[in-house]
Amino acid sequence: MPRQLKKDHSIVEVLEPKNERSFLTINDITQKKMFDFKDVKTKLIVALVALFVGSAAFGFSYYKEVVGLRENPQKIAQEEVGKTVAKVSAHMLLPEGETPTVATVTDTETLKKQPFFANANVGDRVLIYASALKAILYRPELDKIIEVAPLNIGNRQ
Repeated sequence: MPRQLKKDHSIVEVLEPKNERSFLTINDITQKKMFDFKDVKTKLIVALVALFVGSAAFGFSYYKEVVGLRENPQKIAQEEVGKTVAKVSAHMLLPEGETPTVATVTDTETLKKQPFFANANVGDRVLIYASALKAILYRPELDKIIEVAPLNIGNRQ
């Protein structure tokens, strides 16, 4: 067996493979690192920091949105009116130059006495155009207009 001289002047015997296929020996395993734990720790720390930063950014944006809505609660109502008007306008021409008053049906029993609300369900929206004297009953779940009727507001001359 060939021998090799180390830096500290000790002699180490070196194993040579007997054929082309070499197998790892105990010396080879101890000299080579099979799995580097320092690299795994670094990757894990980087992944945790990225997860923390992403969570913090998401939480901050959500917090800003909630605080903004608390300062201006009318914003939600305006957005909901805009969405409802956009959906209804896909089915019919709506009066121009007027923003409707939008109400949500919550109790059908008291409204069933009125012919306009005969087919109303809880959750339906009523768009009231006071200047155009028009009322529209819209069902968002089906994306359908249920009823359209002229609006009668007292004695208008």
